[in-house]
Amino acid sequence: MLLVPSFVLVESQLAAYESQIVEAEAMASEQALLVTTVEEANQRAAHLNAVAEIAPTQPYINRIDALAGSDINLTQISISRTELLVSTILVSGVATTRENLARFRDALLAAEEFTAADLPLASLAANSDNAFIITLTVTPPR
Repeated sequence: MLLVPSFVLVESQLAAYESQIVEAEAMASEQALLVTTVEEANQRAAHLNAVAEIAPTQPYINRIDALAGSDINLTQISISRTELLVSTILVSGVATTRENLARFRDALLAAEEFTAADLPLASLAANSDNAFIITLTVTPPR
């Protein structure tokens, strides 16, 4: 039987332990990187969920444009939100006549998307080329 000096045995065990420590440190740093990656992915997912809940504005713009017809020249549409929902819309433009402007306002009032269409009386003062700003109150979703 061959006897191995104890320092050789201790040195080989030390080398094995050191390699295990290096392996454990590498796994710990990899785990920390994975935790960071998962946290970033969760933040992005939360942002995407919030964006998905925001009410779209294009249907309102399309409806206003359809109701305007050819006698109303829309120049600007400004949309305001309350939290995630569309609450008010300001519609600016020029109507060819006061009658066309009044018809446009009436059509907006009749549309189920809007609960109010406020048009200042001063916008109806001229006979033609009536510049206007209508404030629409959007019907809350059911």
